Amino acid sequence: MKGEYGIIVCTNCKFAKVVDLNNKTTKCNHCGKNLKISKMKIHYKTNSQSEASWAVGRINAKVRGEEFDIEEKEKEKDVYSLAIEESKHGSNKKDRLEIMCRILTKELGKIDREDLNKISKRGDLGDVDYLIKNIRKLEDVYEPEHEVFKSV
Repeated sequence: MKGEYGIIVCTNCKFAKVVDLNNKTTKCNHCGKNLKISKMKIHYKTNSQSEASWAVGRINAKVRGEEFDIEEKEKEKDVYSLAIEESKHGSNKKDRLEIMCRILTKELGKIDREDLNKISKRGDLGDVDYLIKNIRKLEDVYEPEHEVFKSV
């Protein structure tokens, strides 16, 4: 089942965040306030995590007085930038790797050494060998071929 994501703005610190609309509550990543999703204004809805991530940036800019049309389509981003950007929502390196693997598997079908090399050059998750070593430890990722990974 595909998730439905919404963008809310914390009533305390005014930072936007992505929420799974199937959940009842969430915690603000910025200030830690507990938020009841049903009581929040949903500024944007989508079924795509990458689109939701894009929308958070636009809404944060709008809240701070910058002019952006939230309906304007994002300039095409490559999947590696999207994976790195979305992985920043993880609370630790393991979570960040899981998010990155999920997105790359969804977008590319698989993840290989070349993909991880592109990630390592752009992100702060480590070099290729570090990534491979730690991806092998993830429960939701398997290795159907040597140094080829898929998220479940």
